[in-house]
Amino acid sequence: MFKNKYLISLLISILLFIILRLPYRDYIYNNNLYDFHIADTAPNFFAILMFIFLNKWENNNNSNIKLAISSFFGLTIYEFFIQQHIYNATIDYLDVLASFVAAILAYFICQKIDRLDKNRIK
Repeated sequence: MFKNKYLISLLISILLFIILRLPYRDYIYNNNLYDFHIADTAPNFFAILMFIFLNKWENNNNSNIKLAISSFFGLTIYEFFIQQHIYNATIDYLDVLASFVAAILAYFICQKIDRLDKNRIK
């Protein structure tokens, strides 16, 4: 049953990623609106959630804390070292902060789902 919860979480994350990345971000940029950097940081935020929920859906034996830490550090390494060489982009510390918040949030969501599943089995 936990696999369904992770699949639903993954699909919701994908949907929000697409909405905030494409139409929302374009609308904010085209109209010069200030949205507290949501349009800028949403892709990193939801990338962490998608990665963790995908891994938990495929294999629930993964440790929640290890997934949260590895996904945060993986995206941070990408942000600092790889992205600037591929896209000539600047390092955005708000993206790193969004990734950190998403990793913490995903950890607690996974803990709650796992706990609910264990209580249901008993």
